[in-house]
Amino acid sequence: MLATFPHLLGGPWSPNGEDACGRWVRHVAHLRNRIAHSGYVPSERQIQLAQGSVDGLVSFICDRLAHDSTRNNLPRTATALAGISGLEKRGKQTKVAAVQSDAGEPVWADTFARWRAALDRLREDRSGGLRAPSLSRAELLLISVNEVEARCCLHDPEVHLATYVEPLSSAELEPLIAELRSAGMWRPIGLGTSAAISVLRLPDDLRDKCRIDEAWVEEYQHVPELGVMVDRTDYRCQVSGDPPPAASRQRFAPSSGFSARVVDWSPSDDGRRSQRSRL
Repeated sequence: MLATFPHLLGGPWSPNGEDACGRWVRHVAHLRNRIAHSGYVPSERQIQLAQGSVDGLVSFICDRLAHDSTRNNLPRTATALAGISGLEKRGKQTKVAAVQSDAGEPVWADTFARWRAALDRLREDRSGGLRAPSLSRAELLLISVNEVEARCCLHDPEVHLATYVEPLSSAELEPLIAELRSAGMWRPIGLGTSAAISVLRLPDDLRDKCRIDEAWVEEYQHVPELGVMVDRTDYRCQVSGDPPPAASRQRFAPSSGFSARVVDWSPSDDGRRSQRSRL
């Protein structure tokens, strides 16, 4: 909290002061340590002070999220924590209305759940776990951008890995796409851009005709509806309206087989910290 929040939110964050942070440290953090490590039983007055300090810290964070210097950078966090009523009370609701009404916005709870699950998998990989993709289990997907550019990938939903494969010939794809589209099996995906992105699952018997040319990577890098980042920098296929490719964020080893994943962290070009994973 003391290392990250002051930089992100601004405002006073002294652990020894009389502001919200100082009261929380004194009445909650220190008291918690006495209870957990020394068996201390708090008084009713201490319990009331602790509850009030927690409420005060949350209110202070909502104030900082609603502040002009941070609200435009963190509109989703402000809406999720302070809520519409909290922002209206602070007179700041209109600034986040555009984000709420954007039809291209991902479902926040689902996106966060995928992000958290991906983080847990990467942690398990670092501790020695090994996820092995299976060709017999993988589904073959065709991803189309504006019905002009098409990419094929194999996706193993059980271990959450995917890889691009050499695309099938247009002679094989075109009649199949037309047939499946007419049958209503063509799934449009909204990524908040002007590009029309669609995903089509191809018959399993076509997998044997594909050649894998890259290493298996996290599924969100290839399958658009499984994204974990709101700005879509996690999706490798850049489309119209997307941010410029962040090539420095990702490195891939030659496709010499699947191995344990190494995760490291480094500042990206825009000054934020971003995760880079490689096989």
